[in-house]
Amino acid sequence: MRHFTQEYDRVFVDIDDTLVYGLITKIMHKTWHMFHDSLLSYLLMCIQQKFKLYRVNRKLIQMLKPLRADKTIFLTVRSYCPATEKMIKDIMGSAFRVIALGSDNGALDKAMTMEAHLTGDAHKVLLIDDNEANRETAEMFGFSTFD
Repeated sequence: MRHFTQEYDRVFVDIDDTLVYGLITKIMHKTWHMFHDSLLSYLLMCIQQKFKLYRVNRKLIQMLKPLRADKTIFLTVRSYCPATEKMIKDIMGSAFRVIALGSDNGALDKAMTMEAHLTGDAHKVLLIDDNEANRETAEMFGFSTFD
């Protein structure tokens, strides 16, 4: 397998339905749209991590393993929860940076967050995301994307 991710200075990776997927992820998505309840969302994230109620995208893991931890950033529209960071550590085997936006406008917020992380050493940026709107917005900002 060709490791095209190594060509990029920063790789931003979505969590829900990209890195992990399954029934609890769908439940989290539905309950957020129905109730907009932060406490319920927090509780579901904790339950997901505690009981490992997720399936992992193994192909994505193989693409990310050769990258340094400072090069990969997990970018999610979830609100902040320490359980999310623990879940990433369980999956990846070490701690990675997680940016939890807690946003309802994920496409624009993700693109603006990626733009804010452009520094002197980060010129080529990649977004790995399952959401078409997120990818299209990131492309409008001049970033590479991958589904």
